[in-house]
Amino acid sequence: MPFPDVADRAESRLSAPANRDHLWEIYSPPRIGPGVRRKGGLCSRSVDIGNFWDLTKSDSQHCLLSDVVSLMPFMLIMGPPCTMFCSLVFSNWFRMPEEIRVPRLREAVMLADVAVWLATLQVDRSEYYVLENPEGSQLWTRENVTWLQSGPTCHCLLTN
Repeated sequence: MPFPDVADRAESRLSAPANRDHLWEIYSPPRIGPGVRRKGGLCSRSVDIGNFWDLTKSDSQHCLLSDVVSLMPFMLIMGPPCTMFCSLVFSNWFRMPEEIRVPRLREAVMLADVAVWLATLQVDRSEYYVLENPEGSQLWTRENVTWLQSGPTCHCLLTN
């Protein structure tokens, strides 16, 4: 994680707020949150570019990670964009101009890494997360994601 102040606070084991959210949706407009609220649960966040959260920006990443450490939601549902990880993109990989392909891939990897940082925070606190991407996505082959899948204290759900 590139934010030492957030990492330090995460390690300090802050006490949980009284009214913790049950769920936050990351990389998603509100899909599951409204249903959680209808059932009496708490869901105050839907973090998505459409909701003015641009997680390609360092300040947005810092704010989100800091909020997760401070507000301690029970579960994060995260679906980082799969566009650059899907099998179909590789069939057109060399047809795409390098000046488009390389920045898009860097952005996709960075967004996936943010999801892994969030998942790691959840695992460290014995909380839950869902990481979703299509079956066959190259995301599932990334080293930090395979670590999550086989981690020693994995309190996670992975969907593909």
